Amino acid sequence: MRGSVLHGQDNDFGLRDRIEWVDAAKGIGILLVVIGHSLGGMIDSSMLSRSGGSAFVVRCIYVFHMPLFFFLAGMFVPRSAHRTFHDYFLNKASVIVYPYFLWSVLEGSIQYLASRYTNNHIAASDLPKIILQPIDQYWFLYTIFLMYMIYWFVYHRRFSNYEFLIFGLLLYAFEAFGLNIVRWDVFHSFCSFLIYFALGAKAGETSIFTYLRMLNGVRLLGLAISGYVLIVVAAAVGLSDLPFIHAVFAVAGTVATIASAMLLSRSSVWSSFLRILGVYSLEIYVSHTIFSAAARIAMPKALGYSGPPLHVLVETTVGIGIPLLLAIWGPRIGLPYLFTLSRSRQNTEIAAVEIPLT
Repeated sequence: MRGSVLHGQDNDFGLRDRIEWVDAAKGIGILLVVIGHSLGGMIDSSMLSRSGGSAFVVRCIYVFHMPLFFFLAGMFVPRSAHRTFHDYFLNKASVIVYPYFLWSVLEGSIQYLASRYTNNHIAASDLPKIILQPIDQYWFLYTIFLMYMIYWFVYHRRFSNYEFLIFGLLLYAFEAFGLNIVRWDVFHSFCSFLIYFALGAKAGETSIFTYLRMLNGVRLLGLAISGYVLIVVAAAVGLSDLPFIHAVFAVAGTVATIASAMLLSRSSVWSSFLRILGVYSLEIYVSHTIFSAAARIAMPKALGYSGPPLHVLVETTVGIGIPLLLAIWGPRIGLPYLFTLSRSRQNTEIAAVEIPLT
């Protein structure tokens, strides 16, 4: 994916030969993740009210930002599932399992050592438990790895993506009706989010994305605004908290973000910025909370100011900027395995090749 950058062949930041709107959508998604975690950290630190406007923004973001990532991952899974299980497993393990354990241990150790300063407190005995119980945002990596593994078996037993979607819907209903009595948080996440992964796999084999890409700017903008307004209204009146209806708004937010990405990808400035964030979304996701939290703790002492607007700006900038620097410059300074076991994710990252989705 970005072997050219990592090995110094050019300066395209890994953007070459990729689907522009997919990277832009991931860029929007990871930006929302960092902003949401920054605001959430400030709320947990009592810097912001739990019933104020910032909490409402967080609630809106959480309606759809993770379903978006599951959907985008699902879109491309059929294109890698044809491999042998050995190759498929090693591929996913190098870009999911490896950073899961590495960054879970790093962040967990930092939380333990700096427990007096952080919102989340864990004991040293909690670290070995990450084999079964993820900490913080790393639940996503654990959950999506299980989805990838399940999909391989479904694919090789000739089940269609439609049947896989029905399976995801049944598990979602199983979770929504409170029938899931398994005492394992990962399985609850799996049941709650598989529907979006499966929906992405099904959508990827249709012509929906070709249709959306052909829409003019006004229609794409209208689609994006409609989706986001729907989420805001739903969150305001409490509809987004209702199990089955929640999924409708999650899909609306996903579609709105894809429409926004397609529209913004037509602008060279916004396209480049968002696509860089999308290309490095994994690196940002696994490490941003460490740097954002450090900024939140240090700012009042370093600047003598703890106003929310500046906090959000600095925490978001640091949470994105430092992971980007580590991802781009790590291999150049002898640290090629900070995030994955592959020096180049050219053949492992989803959406690595520009293939029309028709």
